Amino acid sequence: MVITAKLCFFFLQKINSYGKIWEIKRLRIALIWFIRWVFGGTSQGLKVIPCVGETLEQRESGSTLDVVAAQTKAIADKVSNWDNIVLAYEPVWAIGTGKVATPAQTQEVHLELRKWIHNNVGAEVAASIRIIYGGSVNGGNSKELATQPDVDGFLVGGASLKPEFIDIIKSATVKNSS
Repeated sequence: MVITAKLCFFFLQKINSYGKIWEIKRLRIALIWFIRWVFGGTSQGLKVIPCVGETLEQRESGSTLDVVAAQTKAIADKVSNWDNIVLAYEPVWAIGTGKVATPAQTQEVHLELRKWIHNNVGAEVAASIRIIYGGSVNGGNSKELATQPDVDGFLVGGASLKPEFIDIIKSATVKNSS
């Protein structure tokens, strides 16, 4: 599901930049249907990992927290049961680029996401929801990222196909031992 949602977002961006109006409308309708279908399935046990994150332009303009808050609100508007939701912060600028948010940047966004959920969804959900990081996680950066108090794990892409994946898995012990 994560890959499909990312592809929808990617195509929506591309079409918005040079597509025809009817193509944009058709893709938006498909994306809305897809979102409703996915979040409707959570009540039937479907586990969902919605991803929020900003573009490099949004990061550099200082609007990261506003962007992820708006994205989280759009998700919260569709979710009635948070038991099957794991939220992922995945900056668009870090997807497959080898660039990764610093541990401080990651912690800041995760903490603000948790506060947003506390204020807008509820304290119990904020305390129990897993918020994971995905954005060029690898064996070299996972240990330091795992030490952040509000980082509850990782959404791993290409590194899951490499031997260093074992180092990412082992980074969970850093969190457990601290």
